[in-house]
Amino acid sequence: MGNFKAGLRAQIWATALGMASASAWAAHSIDVSPPAAPRPLADRGDGFVLDLPAWSQPAWQVLELAADAARLGARHILIPMHLCQDSRSASRVEWCFEHREKAAALAEDLKLLGISHSYLPFLLLRDGAWRGEAEPADWAAWLSSYRARLDEILTLHNRTEGAEFILGTELSRIYLAHPDDWKRTLRDYRARTRTPVMTIANWDQWDRIRFWGESDAIGLSSYYPVGNADGGTVEELTEGWTRWKTRLVELARREGRPLYFAELGYPSVASAAAEPWNYASGSPADPGLQARLFEAFGRAWAAEPRLGRFTVWGMTRPVNPATDVGYGVFGKPAEAALARVIRDRIAQSPVGSPAPQPVDVLLTMDDFPMWFVNDLDERLDQYARLRRALARRGVPVVAFLNPGSLVAPSVDAREVAALREWRESDPARVVFANHTALHSAIGPGSGAAEEAAFWADFEEGARLLHDYFPGWNLWAGPITGSPGAQWGQLFRFPNGTWGSDSEAACRAVRARGFAPVPVSFHSGDHAIAPDYHAVSAAQLEDRPEGGAPARREQRRLIEETSRQLGHARARFRPFSAEPHRSPLALILHSTRLTRDTLEVLLLSLERQGVRWVLPDPARLGGYAPENGGSCLPRCKSAGACF
Repeated sequence: MGNFKAGLRAQIWATALGMASASAWAAHSIDVSPPAAPRPLADRGDGFVLDLPAWSQPAWQVLELAADAARLGARHILIPMHLCQDSRSASRVEWCFEHREKAAALAEDLKLLGISHSYLPFLLLRDGAWRGEAEPADWAAWLSSYRARLDEILTLHNRTEGAEFILGTELSRIYLAHPDDWKRTLRDYRARTRTPVMTIANWDQWDRIRFWGESDAIGLSSYYPVGNADGGTVEELTEGWTRWKTRLVELARREGRPLYFAELGYPSVASAAAEPWNYASGSPADPGLQARLFEAFGRAWAAEPRLGRFTVWGMTRPVNPATDVGYGVFGKPAEAALARVIRDRIAQSPVGSPAPQPVDVLLTMDDFPMWFVNDLDERLDQYARLRRALARRGVPVVAFLNPGSLVAPSVDAREVAALREWRESDPARVVFANHTALHSAIGPGSGAAEEAAFWADFEEGARLLHDYFPGWNLWAGPITGSPGAQWGQLFRFPNGTWGSDSEAACRAVRARGFAPVPVSFHSGDHAIAPDYHAVSAAQLEDRPEGGAPARREQRRLIEETSRQLGHARARFRPFSAEPHRSPLALILHSTRLTRDTLEVLLLSLERQGVRWVLPDPARLGGYAPENGGSCLPRCKSAGACF
């Protein structure tokens, strides 16, 4: 992409790795028969390139970015693997810092989102030069050390089931000076994996590479100039792209390989049409031009079958989208334009297996304030992150509160204000409900004193909710299909225990103007959260060399929720049909685990057909009492919820 991106944020340099001997490569015997037919790409899923600084971010932040990408329709992410050499003439390639295991963990996390991955060897020169200018003084030594790093990446690739194995990107002078060695290298690695194998050339080398016949795709960093320094209209930019398209499609036809745009992107500056590789041009911000450029790209390429995949640089969320001049699209006009391109491409060639059967789900979250955490600032941050994740995906929630924990002096008024702001920001989508004041519970062995204390805590919870959050009781009125039944204020028994007599407990709840909300499936977070909390205190920042225990617990949560969803679909089927059409009710808990995993969990469930619904009384017939019979909710009487 040129010097501007090549020197992007010089990375932390770490311990040098050993270099394989030059003689080992010289003695290596490789087949020189004609090239084999290209291996097809796994699918036509497009996506993003992970931004270079991502390795210094917590894993949850990277996964939230992946969720943002998936929201736009992205199905593939390129994961840069940072390789370093000291200068243009250096003959030794080593890891910039150790991040292979973190990359492997990220790849496994992406699978939970239905996102495929590939690793992108990304060479950085410590003298600030662009990788395309590298000219090693000792070519055999350089190639041997570079292949040693590729061997290590190949191990990750095969272990984590990468989609394509990429040997390098934008190594311009090296590609031109040593085409025969690259032919042999491509053949060698192709024999060691079942996936497509390829190299990525800079945009201006599209017709100068002499080993496309050995690459399973024509990989390009696609920063093609398509307009002048003043930008241009969508029509003008489309015409500019079409001129390049004619040449690139002819190359793909001649070589019998698909095109693979490993990097596509535009900085949000006025010069982006003329110099899309130059984010440091000093031109004023122009997010509108960035959007027009993606629209023009879509008009030129969306229906082109020879474009196998494109990935957008880079997967970032700007702090201030209105003034940001970088390549990120989230929060900018370009976000909608890019989403249309991806959608149109999917319409031309659907990705993956058929869509799963849809299922409606009501999200409920118990136990506010947050478990185990005494630090007020962390709890306030939790509310902000939960609120942001739910808003980004448009998911309504019923939050069950223990307001006794909000009573002074144990809490600052800021916490009540933060919760109130969350509730009032979208009252149609955020419903607060009673979970007793201090999470009291009654069990089968509870005596009269314990039950009296429970009901006192129940009523104290209702009083505090009314005091702290006026208007918190959103839903009331008859439920469709349930003559005479009233849906009042919402309540959930802590720990799911209804006492020794569920029928009597249910009648006591309804007599106090509340309706119990059972659970039809759970995430298992109540069991996983303590383990996560124990590791997250040390792993919260998720340093590049750490964080594996925390990520393991996050994956456990997503996998267990998916498993429980499958069980609930069958068990709850009678209540998902007419006339009630009741949704499943999922329970999560207010924990660090939920906070750090929520958006990824939501997306994972959406990939399985989940549609999030409002807690609408007209849709909750399955949670209403038996008509003229038991007080218990229908689904509980039938054993379809608990």
